[in-house]
Amino acid sequence: MRTKLIMALVDESLTAAVLESARTLGCLDVIVIGPAQGAGALPAKTFFDLNLLGRRDVVLLLAWATDSPALARMVAEVAGLGHGPGRGRVFLLAVEDIVGLPEG
Repeated sequence: MRTKLIMALVDESLTAAVLESARTLGCLDVIVIGPAQGAGALPAKTFFDLNLLGRRDVVLLLAWATDSPALARMVAEVAGLGHGPGRGRVFLLAVEDIVGLPEG
């Protein structure tokens, strides 16, 4: 069966909520890489050269292709993505092959 990798750049304070929601929607696997820093298309606002954006985590979710749109929408909703610059993004990538995933 086809799978997708959902890659989300999430504020670290919301990572736990994203993981909990993803597990309830039946994602196959989760990996969190953090902290991460993005440059963004527009420079972030600073105050005395201090970055005002919180730290980000890269959250990788493996899901069946049929479940991936709902998971991506859930991640965007829980993490507040798409509500202005610096809020993070969600990417869906096709997975060609997986080694180590139990048949199911």
